[in-house]
Amino acid sequence: MDKGEIISGVSIKILQHFDITETWSFEGNAGQSSASKFGNACAEFQDSTGKAVCTNTTGIYNLKADGEYEAECFVKADLSVLKAEADAIEQEFSGDGYKFYGGHTFRYIPIKATWKNAKAVCEALGGHLATSTSAEKNAFLLSIVSAASWLGGTDEETEGVWKWVTGEAWSYTNWNKAQPDNAFAEGEHYLQLYYPAGNWNDARAVVALGYICEWDYDMREQAASTGNPYKFYDGHTFQYIKATAKWSVAKTACEALGGHLATSTSAGKNEFLLSIIGATSWLGGTDEETEGVWKWITGETWSYANWNSGEPNNSGNNEPYLELRYPAGVWNDESPSATRRYVCE
Repeated sequence: MDKGEIISGVSIKILQHFDITETWSFEGNAGQSSASKFGNACAEFQDSTGKAVCTNTTGIYNLKADGEYEAECFVKADLSVLKAEADAIEQEFSGDGYKFYGGHTFRYIPIKATWKNAKAVCEALGGHLATSTSAEKNAFLLSIVSAASWLGGTDEETEGVWKWVTGEAWSYTNWNKAQPDNAFAEGEHYLQLYYPAGNWNDARAVVALGYICEWDYDMREQAASTGNPYKFYDGHTFQYIKATAKWSVAKTACEALGGHLATSTSAGKNEFLLSIIGATSWLGGTDEETEGVWKWITGETWSYANWNSGEPNNSGNNEPYLELRYPAGVWNDESPSATRRYVCE
């Protein structure tokens, strides 16, 4: 094969978020995957012809292969397309308030909540209250907040024995002078990050603060390999949250992200919402104010409905919340104690 010959239908499959590079090489047996020497790109060998083949759906240049199953690929214009996609993901997340450190994803939520409610919201979003396990991480967390904030530390189980909600080792501390002091009769069992000092305080259960959620992975890399988590319909943006929560917590979680539980105001929108979920999920409808009078939490007109046969039936006299059944796409009223996945809009 001459250098410069273009093979039809060949491609390199990018599996992760990566730093763009113009060349890379790999070697191995047919059918074997080999990580790139540059960035986090991965290429895969094919064996349909008994030779190593590097493939790219938009074309690849200067491919060489031999019986030793070695190949070197010099990708030119195609990388600009891949870089644009990676940059779009980066912009989507950074523009939506997400920050990144140590391979993890963080989001500062300035809406004030008690420690327990903040913990519930972070978990409902698939993460946890942020932990501060080193001086460097503490400095990072301080850099993304604008007021005193909750962290994921507590000694509510045993007074004086502080633990992270994740179970990580409690080896680094940054207590303010004379803290923790467990003041007040009800005790102070929850960890507060002071702003702008960055040191710590133990605080009461009734205190309301902003907080930081942490996810133990880089959302940009996940989006690059599994697809953008944001979906779009009729000028609105939607995110399907796979973590389960009660309706009230799901509502708070969507509001913490700057949105609301999704409303299904037409047959077309209902079909769209059904297409982005993978299990029965909460929607933003309720009749908790007046039994039988259903309303959208946004105040939109309740003109479209898609109730399942015999619903809503207010079983047990306590089903004030709307769920979208999967895969049927019909609606059901459900109880406050039920937990479901949900869609934020």
